Amino acid sequence: MVDRKLYVRSRGKVTGPFTLEQLRSLRKRGQLGRFHEVSEDRQLWTAASSISEVFADAKTLEEPADTAVQELASAPPPAAARVEWYYIDAFGARQGPVATEEIVAQYQSGNIAEASLVWKQGLAEWVPLESLPGAFPQLHRGDGASAVGRDDDSTSGTAKATSWRRVRTGLTLALIAIFLFVGAGMVAGIAILMAVTGKGGADLVGVMVFFILAWALNFTSQVLEAVAFGFCAAAPSRSGAKGLGITAWIMAIAIPVLAVATIILLISSAGLSAQDSEHVVAAVTGGLVGALSIVSWLLAVVKMVSIMLFLRAASVYLEDTKLAQRLSYLLILYGGTAFFSLFLAFSMATWASPRGGETEMHAVGLVAFAMLTVMLWLFWLIFYIVLLLQCRGLIEKRLPAP
Repeated sequence: MVDRKLYVRSRGKVTGPFTLEQLRSLRKRGQLGRFHEVSEDRQLWTAASSISEVFADAKTLEEPADTAVQELASAPPPAAARVEWYYIDAFGARQGPVATEEIVAQYQSGNIAEASLVWKQGLAEWVPLESLPGAFPQLHRGDGASAVGRDDDSTSGTAKATSWRRVRTGLTLALIAIFLFVGAGMVAGIAILMAVTGKGGADLVGVMVFFILAWALNFTSQVLEAVAFGFCAAAPSRSGAKGLGITAWIMAIAIPVLAVATIILLISSAGLSAQDSEHVVAAVTGGLVGALSIVSWLLAVVKMVSIMLFLRAASVYLEDTKLAQRLSYLLILYGGTAFFSLFLAFSMATWASPRGGETEMHAVGLVAFAMLTVMLWLFWLIFYIVLLLQCRGLIEKRLPAP
């Protein structure tokens, strides 16, 4: 018979798989307790105490060791005696005895979650809180009280579910903004192709039209992205993602504002340049536009890093460690691609034509490096879209039925 292999989950972290012999060894060393959760497929989780092969030498029921509590439990209770509960907190420590109201308060404050284990006199073993709708009707009303994650101190379960629904909406808008950005890039590519191959004034007009359309699409995507990140900033505070969402939101607002400022600067300086024989206005305008472009690029980097960290924090909070790990890889890829882009820009800006036959080789090298950078950006963009969809699906799965 093939030995069973089980995964172990504690405080959202999944390890394993372990054989039964390894689990027994972990238990002897104090690294596995009844409050841990185990699973064979990482989908259905149950209390470790249910594995009789591991806990066969212990009591069927793990009652608290406190002598006074045991004596109290064995004594005949008065008619109006309160129900006393024990629970496993977020740090894996057993707490109690407490009343039902205290369990509800601990849940609403985020100290325990739906999967936290609880026990009281009469239960055969420790069970997840969510498996006792009759004992805790306050947490199982079907109106969002058992929604994604845990409650904030100042919000109800319904408000928490509403917050995550806003995040879901924000991710949907962010995906639309990405496709608008891709469309802007394609239109700009057509304009560049027309400029390279076209001749005559009619072609010039067409190039200008396509460039204006590309700018409009890009600006629309930036505005929509700012709205999207505003929805993401509504994430619950306890998720650890709210501050990152707000940072991304502020950066996303600043970028289109700078874009408008750049256009206004170019338009206002166009009339002055005609009267400037020494080209002072053109030089100042070029410097300001360059500075605004650098600031916009830096804000874009901070924005993207913030939103990727936001998604990672949300994934960790929602206990999807694999998705969080993939988002870490996405961050590393983004950092490497941004470095490649900086290096390429520096190389092109400082390129002085080499002597002799090195000119063509140098140009070929720059073109090859530029193509590699573009491919990295495309790979990152596809990876980013996929993970955005997965994060949205994770929130959708965790939300309660309306």
